[in-house]
Amino acid sequence: MRKTVLQNIALALSSFAVTWLLLELVVLPLALPLLPLRIHAGLPRALRPLAQTSKSSTLPERYVALLGDSYAQGAGDWLLEVDGLRNPPFHSAHLIHDRTRRDVVSFGASGAGSLRATGTEPQTFVDYLQRTWRYRVDDPEWLLVYFYEGNDLQDNLRDLDHTYFGGGFDPARVFDGDYFRAFVQATAARRTPLAEELASWHWTDNLFLARFVGRVVAAAAGRAWQAAAPARDWSPGRVNRAEIAGAAVALPDGLQGPPLELDADELELALWANAQGLALLRRRFPEAHVLVVYVPSPLAVYALRSPAVSVETQRVESAAFAEFPSEAVGEQSDRVCRKIEAISRGGQAEFVDARSALRAAAASEPLHGPRDWKHLNRRGQGVLVDAILPVLAGGGGVPCALPRTPPPAP
Repeated sequence: MRKTVLQNIALALSSFAVTWLLLELVVLPLALPLLPLRIHAGLPRALRPLAQTSKSSTLPERYVALLGDSYAQGAGDWLLEVDGLRNPPFHSAHLIHDRTRRDVVSFGASGAGSLRATGTEPQTFVDYLQRTWRYRVDDPEWLLVYFYEGNDLQDNLRDLDHTYFGGGFDPARVFDGDYFRAFVQATAARRTPLAEELASWHWTDNLFLARFVGRVVAAAAGRAWQAAAPARDWSPGRVNRAEIAGAAVALPDGLQGPPLELDADELELALWANAQGLALLRRRFPEAHVLVVYVPSPLAVYALRSPAVSVETQRVESAAFAEFPSEAVGEQSDRVCRKIEAISRGGQAEFVDARSALRAAAASEPLHGPRDWKHLNRRGQGVLVDAILPVLAGGGGVPCALPRTPPPAP
């Protein structure tokens, strides 16, 4: 009798183990692209890009890796409009996939500066997946880097404040290339949670299903992952004015613009961090084609018709918004664009200035909002992709556009 009980227990455990392995190694990989968008954040971090639907199957082949901050992640009104109970298209990665049939995987990280978005995040994702039993991917064929002039440089300075100057590294050696690269290596695990997981890798980390089930249970207990509309009210403001479709239109105040609040030293340091992030990316993926896309801030897209603009500031502690002369927007945007183009060329990367295409389209309709004025809406994402596709098809890049004529006096 006792022997029969033990045999039954052994049989049950064996059946459970076999079933679990089938779920882990067969069902979960096939199911990833079918999972609702609202629970993607419940997936183990390394698997989230594989649940994206901007590719032909779970594991991408000869793919384009999309890098950057929330722009590369796909934030904007299109995302806010989709049904989170499905896994539908919602940003530029899907448009590129639809129009080229290339697999596209976004490694975008909201709020990330250059050192994370290009220097550590994509490398860590690929390195992690290449260690797994079931989810090994090749290196990307293309690296598509979104540089967003609205906050990327400020994010770089914030990161350096916390991890370099606040981390005990020598301020006098910040522009020493070897020393700076050693700093990045020493702090990479603090810059992205996935790097910390990779540093403590164990074979049991191949068992993704258990972690996923645990997170789903946590969601049932009240944890929510559904994308929510921005809390801020984006009503028309009292300062910002632009001409759209031949009419004067009030834009929200406190829009993001080029980094108007940065002085020359801050700008140099932030651009240095950008260059180092690109260099680290090239070092890890020397065979990949690299394309840097200059994505303008909202204020640099529209034909401004107000003498001053209200800009969201990130380096001024006394106020969230500040006013600057309208002509400063175009001047600083041109200045930063030329710097980023030079960094890109120096890093053996193609470059596309998307400002001309977006400005032309914005002359007739808004390309941001109405719920989120920090990111391009569906129409804006389509225009952005139009500027990118010729390079992916083998054409040349788009250099920085000539400076714009300053806005007329009101």
